Amino acid sequence: MRGAGFLHGWNSLPRAATALLALALLASAPCGCSGPPPPLGWNGPFDVAAVRAFMVRTTSRVAPAVPPAVLASKSRVLLYPPPPAAPIEATFSLWQRGEAQERREIATTPPTARTVVQVIDGDRWVELEQGVPTGRDLRDEIRVHRRYRTLVRDLIDGRGGAISLAEPPGADPRTTIVLDQAERDGERWQLWIDAATGLPQRIRRLTRDESGDHVDEDRLDDYARFGERLLPRHSMTWRDGRRVMESWLLERDETSSLDDALFELPAAR
Repeated sequence: MRGAGFLHGWNSLPRAATALLALALLASAPCGCSGPPPPLGWNGPFDVAAVRAFMVRTTSRVAPAVPPAVLASKSRVLLYPPPPAAPIEATFSLWQRGEAQERREIATTPPTARTVVQVIDGDRWVELEQGVPTGRDLRDEIRVHRRYRTLVRDLIDGRGGAISLAEPPGADPRTTIVLDQAERDGERWQLWIDAATGLPQRIRRLTRDESGDHVDEDRLDDYARFGERLLPRHSMTWRDGRRVMESWLLERDETSSLDDALFELPAAR
């Protein structure tokens, strides 16, 4: 069920092929070289400042970078356990109020028919599985969730670590722009955007621990309008080259008020 952490959102992945993928990604790190070539049709300087200005224009037109004050959404989800297990069908529901309150529910369909709920209120949280607290420490997961939500805004505003342009491994640099930002403890985030529309295509989080290098990635497509926003209806989550989840956004509401009971912590930590 940990894949639910990367549902959007924005929202865990065999190691032989993944090592090659991680090496390819690390090769795209800032190196003081000349950087990727300008995309097709690009006018003027191709640098971080110009790309950030481009993002300001495109996100204000199609996918605003400022998160909503309230949000309720529902998605259809397929979870992909390691083979030979079959995919698991589920429904993912999300409620957010401000930047501190959040409730996530993922409910699988029969034959598993299990429900996991996460309730977050500031720096307090609880996770329940079948109504029973799991006791799991969610601090890092919460941090990653919040970073996903603010990544576009942070890159536009220049918040966080140094930002650079990177070559997109396995993609055409003439049509894809990659902004790369180094964070604490060597963690890196990458935003891949379409050079023509400015729409996000991928969000990558690159990390390293005692087991090696890891790549968590959300691939975004099938954009459609939900209220005032143009958002991806479909996303695929990968970890270290293995698909772990697929999601289809079904409903999204930024106008209705949310019940306080959604964010109550029945067994607060």
